[in-house]
Amino acid sequence: MARGLCFHLWCGGVLFGMLQMSVGRAQASDAPADNAHARWQVSAWTDEQSVSDGLPVLALDRADWYRGLSGVASPHRAQRQLQGGLEATHPTGWRLGVLARSFAYVQATEDAVALAALIAQKVDPAVGVVAHVAAMSWGWNGTGLSLGSPWIPLMQTGQWRWRADAQWLRLRKARQNQLEGQIAYQGGAYDVHVNADRWGNQITGPFLSPSDPTGWGGSLSLALEGEPMPHWYLGIRAHDILSRLHWGSLARETSLINSQVTTRNPDGSLNYAALVNGQQSLEVWQKNMDVRWQLDVRRTIQGERGELGALTWRSTSWAGLDQHWLGWASPVGGRGVAWLVAVEPQRRVLSGGLHWRGLTLGLATDGKSTSHTQYRSWSLRWDVPL
Repeated sequence: MARGLCFHLWCGGVLFGMLQMSVGRAQASDAPADNAHARWQVSAWTDEQSVSDGLPVLALDRADWYRGLSGVASPHRAQRQLQGGLEATHPTGWRLGVLARSFAYVQATEDAVALAALIAQKVDPAVGVVAHVAAMSWGWNGTGLSLGSPWIPLMQTGQWRWRADAQWLRLRKARQNQLEGQIAYQGGAYDVHVNADRWGNQITGPFLSPSDPTGWGGSLSLALEGEPMPHWYLGIRAHDILSRLHWGSLARETSLINSQVTTRNPDGSLNYAALVNGQQSLEVWQKNMDVRWQLDVRRTIQGERGELGALTWRSTSWAGLDQHWLGWASPVGGRGVAWLVAVEPQRRVLSGGLHWRGLTLGLATDGKSTSHTQYRSWSLRWDVPL
């Protein structure tokens, strides 16, 4: 049970990313070419985002993960997404690529995290306590194909446009864990009454057939952008707004852990029930990806000699882990260089981005060490015309 209460984040595979730094108008890869010299473009990209509320998101797989706990969060959440891919863009704007995605999420109540930290330290509570624990985690990884449409004008004026991106994935791993119940400690003794529900192709048993070797997943993302007025830009993106993860036959293990095993029969004799009751089975596993909403606002600042830069605002909402970024983007300077800096005041995170000749770099961090950080992300993209 101690391992179940540690709530380790799981992730793996080849990695890639969707959340990249926007550096003004430096990137021209989104715009379809409309001249005779238009060429194909190949893009390689990868990124990772790790964010949490109260948990050391990069240290949850360590034995001493509890040292990085900070702040008061209820519930405690942590999420990691790692992605990577290779994409080819036709002169018309259509995009086709291969990709790999990995995702992990964990959520736990304050009582569950506090008790898990004590168990990890191999110590008992200082006083008697009744903890109502609830925790869940899930994750998956897979590889597949992506298809993206060009930007399509929404109106004849051309001020607004939209596009869609679709993905198909072959899932290699899927896991889901849920723990809920009550754990009491009094006078050196524990009393446990907890329900556990686990899914995963790593679950095996002597009388359990193997899970299907793979599952599948698919998603659709939409984007809308335009200029509501001069010098203003507005973009709205809904990543994975329609999605499905499916595993035709996946191992499931349900159990009840109950230390109150001694009862009396009607005749007065003692009845010793089992400490753990449960079963293993193969069932259909289905789940939707969490939708990530993103709002981008940019106000271009003009000077006497032209554009000075742009004031930017980005808000994202994803599985309860919201972010709000205020930044400044430079115009495209000499040799095609542009940069962006932004700050997330609530999480106290600083980010920076740089674009130069088709190469785009991004980094965001709260400045804490790996064992204590609650926010770390990076991105890398390289666009090469053929």
